[in-house]
Amino acid sequence: DTSSYASLAGELAQQGRLVASDRTLGYPLFMSLFYILDGRGYGNYFVIGGQLLINLVFTWGFWKFFEQIYPSATAGVRVLFTLFFFWAGLGMALKLLSDFLAAFLFGVFLFGLLFWRSRPSLYISAIALGLATLVRPTFTLVPLLIPVAAYLVGRCTSKVPALHVVVFIFASLAATGISSIYQYSFQGYAGPSPVLATNIGRTLDVISSGRDDDKGVDYAADQ
Repeated sequence: DTSSYASLAGELAQQGRLVASDRTLGYPLFMSLFYILDGRGYGNYFVIGGQLLINLVFTWGFWKFFEQIYPSATAGVRVLFTLFFFWAGLGMALKLLSDFLAAFLFGVFLFGLLFWRSRPSLYISAIALGLATLVRPTFTLVPLLIPVAAYLVGRCTSKVPALHVVVFIFASLAATGISSIYQYSFQGYAGPSPVLATNIGRTLDVISSGRDDDKGVDYAADQ
């Protein structure tokens, strides 16, 4: 997927314009900030460098998360688990794919959903959710799950105020709306990303027919 993200980011950085793409805008926008520094020469290395710095923030965030869920853990146990997540993030941060940025942003939202209840922190976690939705179309359906998640979180940590639930849903829908407007403006497609709809349609087709024509596999015959 890297080439499709890079081409869109290059147009943004060099020409200052959007072009048609099946991809959501979040990751190309992130890449374009570093492409401005050096176009496509060393731009990719700058992107990876930025992701490595974000991975340090992610590691610190997990340290704080572990303090919340297991405050009695010894320093050695805490360091061991934190290093595990640092290594996991590092594996994604070294690649030019949207997975790392989306995981980091969604992680910020989840931390806020679990523990933050103040008004300023609400905006931080809601913006993180919106940006995660712009990065990956996978999060398009999250608004359907937020009320259930808020209820379950309320039974584990503290009650999530109704205002927070509304703001989270609005942030996610707003980001999906931006993606839908982008896709409709450039491709006449009424939806957040053709990638999302294509994969859902393919899954339903495989379930109903027992065949995956894209891979040339007949699951029913194999059985």
